[in-house]
Amino acid sequence: MSKARPKIIHLRGSDFFGSPERLIIGQIRHLDGFDAVTCSFVKPDTNNPFLDRLAEEGLAFEPVEDNHLFDPAIPGRLQRIIERQGADILVTHEYKSNFYGHRAARRLKIPQVAYFHGWTAENVKVKFYNWLDRRVLPSLDRIITVSCATRSRLEAAGIPVEKIEVVYNAIDLEHESPPQPKPKSDTTVIGMLGRLSHEKGTHVLLEAIAMIKDRAPKFRVEIYGYGPDEERLTKMATELNLSEQVQFKGFRDDPENVYPTLDFLVLPSLSEGHPVVILEAWKQGVPVVATRAGGIPEVIDDGVSGLLTDIDDPQGLADIILKGLENPEMMRAFGKRGFELVKTKYNYQNQAERLAEIYRDVLKRRS
Repeated sequence: MSKARPKIIHLRGSDFFGSPERLIIGQIRHLDGFDAVTCSFVKPDTNNPFLDRLAEEGLAFEPVEDNHLFDPAIPGRLQRIIERQGADILVTHEYKSNFYGHRAARRLKIPQVAYFHGWTAENVKVKFYNWLDRRVLPSLDRIITVSCATRSRLEAAGIPVEKIEVVYNAIDLEHESPPQPKPKSDTTVIGMLGRLSHEKGTHVLLEAIAMIKDRAPKFRVEIYGYGPDEERLTKMATELNLSEQVQFKGFRDDPENVYPTLDFLVLPSLSEGHPVVILEAWKQGVPVVATRAGGIPEVIDDGVSGLLTDIDDPQGLADIILKGLENPEMMRAFGKRGFELVKTKYNYQNQAERLAEIYRDVLKRRS
């Protein structure tokens, strides 16, 4: 490998700024020995909040013009960006960037590494994209996934095991000690942050809240996010008479200002990879209760760093939420334990060292 500082092109098909986009920025800022440019698709007459944030952060980026569904000119546009930037490796971050990136990288004969967080099946279009992704991924140089659970999904889909690397998500930590816990109140505030779509299990959470609303200590649930199920979920909350317990707060792009207002976080997910929201909560010393979806049990040790229940089990979720409401000191201890895990394990320094090894090995094998 001739270049002392290889250049990475990150490609993310994103028209918003959320946890995956924060992870890309975090990786760029902490990965020593590499230069990076980030690309994202931009549709006509629209802005791209991800690219806007990159500009604010002073990081290099280039938009990729995306005029319509399956725009056949995208690989050529991406190819020209890669050539102009003198990139050595393409890193793609979801099915759309995997597909278009593969066509461009293959033409230029540069290696491609893809991130895999999991597949969902919320509608026919997404199912088709997942089908396409399953056919692209085996031909890439390496696939980085975020948990042992998602690695198993890739192996089951026929991805060669030698191409799969597990690298856990990470987060910045600006302080050595956990923040002071939220002041005690007569109302416990439970938060959920995530996309309002089926795989996030918000409907299970609403069923669970309905089971305990009349027998739990005073509480309310604040749900942050938007998505295709928003109308259905708000209607469901009304039908379950949860107006006093549940508030839909909309999408927030500043979750760091939300967590300090919470007593604990709940993840009722049906499917997950390695949820960044757990790390974001732990960074603030906020405890977490969750389901055993995907890689969550690899992060949360039940009864040690949080509480877990089975997937799609409203009664089980109701039980652990009630346990959290009735045992605030136990929950505070979970929050402190979570902070220590972020400090020692889920930090960008550990992640960057692992990623550097992978990227350099991929480049070496292609040289």
